[in-house]
Amino acid sequence: MNTKALQTSGAREEAGSTPKLEVPRTQADDLLHGGEAIASYLGLPLTTVRSLRDRRAIPVFRLGRELCARPSILDRWLDGLAGKERSA
Repeated sequence: MNTKALQTSGAREEAGSTPKLEVPRTQADDLLHGGEAIASYLGLPLTTVRSLRDRRAIPVFRLGRELCARPSILDRWLDGLAGKERSA
């Protein structure tokens, strides 16, 4: 096996150690699955997330029956809410 091909970031692997491979980032890396994961990410109770979802006040979507959200979109949504509050 060519260990040189398995090296990451130019770092040398010690003999006998397991090489660390970099996993490419995908869109799945930026995805929260389930209301509980979304609530935990936002630091809100699940009931609040459900209420916001019912009012279509939070950027979430469904994949099949599962409620999902992208943390990057939630962050921008929160930044927008903070901006509205400052200008009020």
